[in-house]
Amino acid sequence: MHSQSIPHRSMVRPPAGSAPMPAYRVYTVTTDGHIAGPAQMIECADEQEAVAKAAHLTNGKSVELWDGARFIVRFPSDEK
Repeated sequence: MHSQSIPHRSMVRPPAGSAPMPAYRVYTVTTDGHIAGPAQMIECADEQEAVAKAAHLTNGKSVELWDGARFIVRFPSDEK
């Protein structure tokens, strides 16, 4: 039986002649910890850039940043 491996990181197909950029996923999370909707994909050169971009996407809500199946960070909401 042939098993398929799941890629660790999504890669965005680049224009011809350039390297692919990693695509990270940002999820909005409800106050009880459930994902509120589909992920927003962000293209970043590295994890540091992805964390910075995700931090700007909070808009007062909790968000989680993922790299494929790997959880990176959760930014808590401003809601009390």
